[in-house]
Amino acid sequence: MGGFNITLGRHGSAIYELPPSLRDPDLPAIGFRLILVIRDCDNAHLPVLQDAMVKKLRRTISLWAMGPNDVSVMNERMARKHGLIRHS
Repeated sequence: MGGFNITLGRHGSAIYELPPSLRDPDLPAIGFRLILVIRDCDNAHLPVLQDAMVKKLRRTISLWAMGPNDVSVMNERMARKHGLIRHS
């Protein structure tokens, strides 16, 4: 996330140390997603948590030009299936 802090101008002139592609990233083009993985969460609870997360992050989703499908909540089993977790 340090790169995003630089991009947001939180580190003064450090922005000029980044290549142009990182200074102004096209987040939709690079497929940026926010994923919350919850250990030991039943599948039945995931839709409610997903809806709550999208609602809470609505402003962030809009600012980053993301869609609601770019925010996911999954349990550990799903994260392993998608290759997000390899070892425990």
